[in-house]
Amino acid sequence: MKLYLFILFYFYFVNLTYSQTVWNYKMPPVASVLKFKNDRSEFSKVIFKDLKNYKNLTDLLPKNYVKSGTVDYTVYLQKGLDHFNEVIFPDFPILINSKGLYISSNSKIVFASNSKILMKGNSKELFAIFNVIDSKNISIYFPNLIGDKTTHTGKKGEWGMGIMIKGGQNINISIPKLLILGEMEYIFRMVIF
Repeated sequence: MKLYLFILFYFYFVNLTYSQTVWNYKMPPVASVLKFKNDRSEFSKVIFKDLKNYKNLTDLLPKNYVKSGTVDYTVYLQKGLDHFNEVIFPDFPILINSKGLYISSNSKIVFASNSKILMKGNSKELFAIFNVIDSKNISIYFPNLIGDKTTHTGKKGEWGMGIMIKGGQNINISIPKLLILGEMEYIFRMVIF
């Protein structure tokens, strides 16, 4: 009996000692996934000269749409993102729900000077305004994203993202403005190092 207790306590303490390994936070190799640029003048030369070819998502909103950011237009915006690779967001605040917006490969998204996406208050633990899932060659210019940190209805929800990238390649986010989010950007690469 004493031997049994000795062995039991021995393995218990050994397990405690070796299971508490030192954990070091390691940033993913972001440079290969996400590039932040902060020079707006660069874009006025390259991006804005060709905006006539971009679809203005305001055209897809219903008649008598509101510009106050109080009506949920997620479905209309997602339809535009699904059908057009080059889009301009409406030049006013716009509300989306906790489903967020999904961006497909080869997309270019431009936010106008007054564009702003507001996340509707919700109780979800995990959600994102922009979802980039296994997509590549995406450019988002001047995103202005406001989360639901102050309007969140649940007790949990620290995983509210402005931009969630899972398995993306060649993702460029230029001069982002991300406010009141639980997490600013969440980059999760599905690769084995």
